[in-house]
Amino acid sequence: MNQEGPSLIMRSVSGKSISSHRNSEEIYGSASYREVGCGMSNRDTDGKQLGVTRTTIVEGLDIHIQRRRSLKQEDNCTAFDELPLIEGTSEEIEGPPQRNRQGYIYRDLPNDCIRLLKILPGEKSSAVHCELREFVLTSELKYVALSYTWGRGPDVDKIMINDYEVRIRRNLLRFLHQARASHLDRFQWLWIDALCINQNDNRERMHQVDLMAQIYQAASIVIVWLGPSYNGSDVAFAHFNRTIHRGRADMVRKMSAGKSSGLYIAALCYRPYWRRLWILQETFLAKHLLLMCGARISPWQPFRDLLLEAREYDSDAMLTLPKHSRLAGGLELTFIPKSPAMFVVDLTWKQDNKQILHDLLFETTSLQCADPRDKVYALLGIAAQSHSDIRPDYDVMMPDLLNAVLRNYHQHLPPKDLNNVFSHCHALERIFELEQSAMLSMTGRRTDMHTSNTIIGPELHFGLPNSPITWWWISFYRHVLIEDTFWSEFEPHILRFYYEAAGGGDIPALSVLFDRAKFDVDFTHNDERPLAHAARNGHAKAVHMLLRKGAGVNAINHGTSEFLNALCGAVAGGYYNIVQALIDAGADVNAMRRSYPEHDLPLIQAAKHGHLDIAELLLDNGADISKSNVLATASIAGHTRLVEHFMNELDQERGYYHGFRSISKIFSTTLTKLCEKRNLQALVVLLSASTLSLVPEASVILTREMVLAAKAAQWEVVKVLLEFGADVNHKSFYNDVGAYEVLLHRATRFGQRDLVEVLLEAGANVRATCEYRRDDDYGSKETKTALMIARERSYTRIAELILANMQAHPEGGGGLDKDDAKSGSSIRSTKVFRIWRKISVRTQKSHSPARITMRKLVRR
Repeated sequence: MNQEGPSLIMRSVSGKSISSHRNSEEIYGSASYREVGCGMSNRDTDGKQLGVTRTTIVEGLDIHIQRRRSLKQEDNCTAFDELPLIEGTSEEIEGPPQRNRQGYIYRDLPNDCIRLLKILPGEKSSAVHCELREFVLTSELKYVALSYTWGRGPDVDKIMINDYEVRIRRNLLRFLHQARASHLDRFQWLWIDALCINQNDNRERMHQVDLMAQIYQAASIVIVWLGPSYNGSDVAFAHFNRTIHRGRADMVRKMSAGKSSGLYIAALCYRPYWRRLWILQETFLAKHLLLMCGARISPWQPFRDLLLEAREYDSDAMLTLPKHSRLAGGLELTFIPKSPAMFVVDLTWKQDNKQILHDLLFETTSLQCADPRDKVYALLGIAAQSHSDIRPDYDVMMPDLLNAVLRNYHQHLPPKDLNNVFSHCHALERIFELEQSAMLSMTGRRTDMHTSNTIIGPELHFGLPNSPITWWWISFYRHVLIEDTFWSEFEPHILRFYYEAAGGGDIPALSVLFDRAKFDVDFTHNDERPLAHAARNGHAKAVHMLLRKGAGVNAINHGTSEFLNALCGAVAGGYYNIVQALIDAGADVNAMRRSYPEHDLPLIQAAKHGHLDIAELLLDNGADISKSNVLATASIAGHTRLVEHFMNELDQERGYYHGFRSISKIFSTTLTKLCEKRNLQALVVLLSASTLSLVPEASVILTREMVLAAKAAQWEVVKVLLEFGADVNHKSFYNDVGAYEVLLHRATRFGQRDLVEVLLEAGANVRATCEYRRDDDYGSKETKTALMIARERSYTRIAELILANMQAHPEGGGGLDKDDAKSGSSIRSTKVFRIWRKISVRTQKSHSPARITMRKLVRR
């Protein structure tokens, strides 16, 4: 609204008033005023000079002060009592404003109404009393509108409206006092925004601001209140009225000849009023515009003509003037064209050919207002082009408002390219002192033009690489005229952003892409199809949309992509609904690449990631367990429940899974794979399954794998297999005479002490015999125990292990048999062995003292 910043406020300083008007002196006393924005000040006039901050005009100003003191104050200034009486003749709302329960003087104002103020008569020193009423705003309504500056807050001065106390600011109080003293009450009704608008009601405030252009345009008279009389303002107004009927050139010539009050006019041109942005529409739209300063009043036209002529006056003409006139006249003419008043006059004069809103914003950067949004709203009434989509709203965020301004500008001049759009955004941000790209943020509350979902913030930078201009911004702020430019520049990047939108599940972006562009929905980016990208990221809506648009459900990814197709990606992610949708759309549950079967088969992905429900879904829809080693995958991943489920599936479908696909074959293949990888944890998972009993000849398979593990010296694997049922005493190895031998004998022959220890712990029979060739006769054979083999090969520690095991497990009487005795004698002294034999014969108690002692001797 009309509030101003601190730099525009008038304040009181010591000194006497230059004005000789009695009413002004009585109202304002001996105080004179300095305008912060104009750069001028005055001192006591008793022999002291009246100075200005521009040192180049000090001398000229002093000359004019001395000359103007002798002037009579009966100059031809128009007084208020010379103006015609104006009465409110429009329809009046019945009754005065009502005070509500909170003691507020305002009531709800209908949209087609305004409030008007009447200053009631009173003594000069008494408080100002006013009457406030509501009127329907029609063309017949007669009233005076006030154009002024609010001045510095807070509101400390008191007046009475409808018998209730209201606080206002000092500048408005000065006007009301001066108006009452000058018989302004004859004008009957006034419109003053600070009093006629309920400033505490934001809704009413916005509506009345929207009407302000109409209010000032409909007013019979618009009064420009420049403030109280000081710095020779009365002399300046006298000059305006004397030159009403003179030409422009004559007005300036008298100033340049040193016979005018040019410096007083210059001081008037620097008053704070001229720095207000709102005055542009207030002065431009007025039917009849009057200037008022103190008790003096003058028409607008002579003031405007004088300033325009001063700007265009040829400084070379001063060379023909006398020297004493050249100083004052030249300074006057150089000072006035640079004033804020000159800027406003020049701009309103240009507005005879109206400018668009965007251009006005750049033209008026030097003018100020308290709320930055008023930089736009104050120009709506004088902008040339239609701006129906911009209405005063003091709740709106700055990005929303500036984007509305940009839309309005593009209606007048469509953008050339996106760089041109960005430069316009940056220029507007500079005017409003915002951070760069602030206009490109999406902080609004409206919905996207393509969807019904409210946009909170984009997750996808949907635009050109390294460009802040995105489709989200264009769509969010409804920049319709930028759309074609965007798509023409965006075309080379459509496929990549289609892939990213699919992978991000960005439904609005996909909708826009399908609506605005034509492209191959199954193209590959980074060796992956968009459908597969959406499926592996779990975006069900995007998957459904792509399927509807014709994406191939069995389209295979290229190269080194992690997943074969969309189904494999969805299974790996555990997205049951997406898997179901793909199967319903015809996805092949057994699709695979021969080179990477462990990566391709959907069932493998379910086994790897432990998705039992998806595994069941795949099996129900024809997934084949035998296509790849699903059991091994589930075991390696540690999913016991899946292992059991797969084993049950194999058992229940024996009619289908037979031969190389039988449960025994698949189990054996799985076991071999895990043993080769020495994956003990996976072995435990596989063998711990409660369905192990479903495998025919499971013990034989375990024993075979145990033998293979033993050959590879995989002792830990052997131990696990033995724990789960491998036959430790099974004769599985061919020896040098073509006979079978048990694993214990083989381990002993090769001196594998660690394996012997494992076998003994697993219950290997130390008394078992196997056939071998005799050492002295090549063609004959003999039976040997493990202990005998250890003796022959001098494996002392192995023999000790076997002896200890034999004594710990006598098996129904125990003791060493004859062959064992011979083996023992070859290891220990004959004397020790004989003692051992005697003890063995005499006692059958393995834990007798004699036997324990013998055991100690043997171990030595």
